[in-house]
Amino acid sequence: MRFSYYTIDDLRLGHDPRGVTGWRLSQFLHWRDALEHYRSLPDSQVKEVGLTNGMQVLQLVRCLPLFPTDRMGHDILLTDDIVQPFWRTETQAAETAKTAAELLGIRFCLAGEQIVPAPKPLPERLKELCPRNAALVVKWVYVAGVDWLTPEDFRRRYRGADRTYYYPLVLKYLVDTVTEDGRT
Repeated sequence: MRFSYYTIDDLRLGHDPRGVTGWRLSQFLHWRDALEHYRSLPDSQVKEVGLTNGMQVLQLVRCLPLFPTDRMGHDILLTDDIVQPFWRTETQAAETAKTAAELLGIRFCLAGEQIVPAPKPLPERLKELCPRNAALVVKWVYVAGVDWLTPEDFRRRYRGADRTYYYPLVLKYLVDTVTEDGRT
């Protein structure tokens, strides 16, 4: 499948179908050109880089502040779409996401409506301790600059974060592991 790549200069400006006042979309035939243009845009803007096959769009990286008081953003990998069945089967899309993450030094991901540290492979000694068929039940969420919150308080406090482009930075989870036979 043939892909093209895009950048958006500042999502906060909104979309103007006439192209007069809203954000600007730039298109590229190669990912290197798109990343170079993305890097040239100021980090104070909510900029984005991604790819498209002409029908579907895959958002890859967005520059977001980690705290509401930050003036400069950080490159955040957008993970919600890449795990969808259509994009998961596209090896070129996965390779582009991995390359972009490496070249931009990605340290955080946007998962749902929260920013989390980018995952690292689990060490072998920890893999052995985690039951394969265990469900994780989140009891508490640690939000940077706030404190520990219950999942309900977290959802209530940060509902609608996608409209403001200010997402909570989640650094820790306190979870219980529940196996298939009900043991914790």
